Amino acid sequence: MFRTSQPIYSKKIVVLTLIALLSCGSKSVWGQDKTTKLTTQQDFPVLFGIQFKPLINNTLATISMPFVTKNNVSFEIQRQGGYALGMTIRKDLSKRWSIESGLGLMNRDYNVAMRRTDTPALSREATIRVLAYDLPVSGLLYIRLGERLYTNVALGTMLTFFPSDLAQQQDNYTNLFVRNRRIMLGGIANIGLEYRTEKKGYFYLGASYQLPFANTYTSRLAYIYPNQTRLETDLKVYGDYLTIDLRYFFNNPPKEKEKSYWIED
Repeated sequence: MFRTSQPIYSKKIVVLTLIALLSCGSKSVWGQDKTTKLTTQQDFPVLFGIQFKPLINNTLATISMPFVTKNNVSFEIQRQGGYALGMTIRKDLSKRWSIESGLGLMNRDYNVAMRRTDTPALSREATIRVLAYDLPVSGLLYIRLGERLYTNVALGTMLTFFPSDLAQQQDNYTNLFVRNRRIMLGGIANIGLEYRTEKKGYFYLGASYQLPFANTYTSRLAYIYPNQTRLETDLKVYGDYLTIDLRYFFNNPPKEKEKSYWIED
């Protein structure tokens, strides 16, 4: 069982943020000129899409991973490559505001190194793979750049589910990846470009940064000497990552009389 502490005003902040977002969306709808004014919420379609996001190893944009040296044995963990994929649902609130959610799978590798500084031949490295499931919710603001080209920025939150602890053993080294929590809250930011067509769907290229609000795992590392003495240490594993976002939304055009929503500004 995991216990989490939440700020007393957190629920109020979330509610006020949603109210502000919806208020901005409604103003954007009714503040349009007469040629593109929309009258009902049904005028804005719900879009379904798929996405693939390669993970970028960038030490400048991510939290540094720790390392430690004890008794001529160094322990270190480094991020490796990975990817995220899934499905996306977007609901337009107005011409400029949307809300987006979905479900994704994240697959990521970490390199675990345990080195004997006095005897390099006894050093070992291994790769451990982490799987997680993401449930994001974001608010998006769009700016029109051309007849069919848009740019967007987005901010939101996400729930990440870690299905299990992980373990590995190699010669005299052991490594146990222990989840900090089974379900973790985090933040997400996104920026990108979108090209919209009436018949072939929407094509999206962007970048995202996802930041869990605490370390995702703790790595419990141990080196076992020939006399069975154990040298142990714990290292925090941080799960933030930067991605390139490739998305495709299936076409869901409005009715014939509502095409001004897509073409005119």
